[in-house]
Amino acid sequence: MVFAPVSQVAPIREISILIGTIMGSVLLSEGFGRVRVIAAVLMVLGVISVAAG
Repeated sequence: MVFAPVSQVAPIREISILIGTIMGSVLLSEGFGRVRVIAAVLMVLGVISVAAG
């Protein structure tokens, strides 16, 4: 919080959820891969829109 506002750091951290979802779907062949990736993308877009607002 000293170096950057939390509203700018939080969206960057949330991208790890998207990366983990894609890796699970591609590398581990987990089920419902497309649905999980779409849900993760929507969640990341929501966090980014909150941070931008």
